[in-house]
Amino acid sequence: MNKVLQLTAVIEREGDGYVSTCQELDIVSQGDTVEKARVNLVEAVEAALKLDPENGAVHREASRLYLQVGLRTKAERHLQEALSRIPEDGDVQKLAAELRPPSENKGFLGGLFGRKG
Repeated sequence: MNKVLQLTAVIEREGDGYVSTCQELDIVSQGDTVEKARVNLVEAVEAALKLDPENGAVHREASRLYLQVGLRTKAERHLQEALSRIPEDGDVQKLAAELRPPSENKGFLGGLFGRKG
């Protein structure tokens, strides 16, 4: 049975740099810039999770984390893996909708009147 793992990234200024934290996994990293702190945290979380390539839930949560910290390409790659393993999962479907290019997301009124967005 796949377990859901929802992770949160928090980045705060501390002194001359930034501290990044994933409280759910008790992982802390840092960097001279927000971007470097974010990248360092993602790398630390990846190492901690030791991604199981066959576990769709792990790919779903990796996709969610990457999306949260702005790494869209990695989020899309893991989402594709999640979709191939657990396509019926509601959270995977929601992530797919979030990652869909804006041109493919039509609002209700846009759909009625043939406009996008």
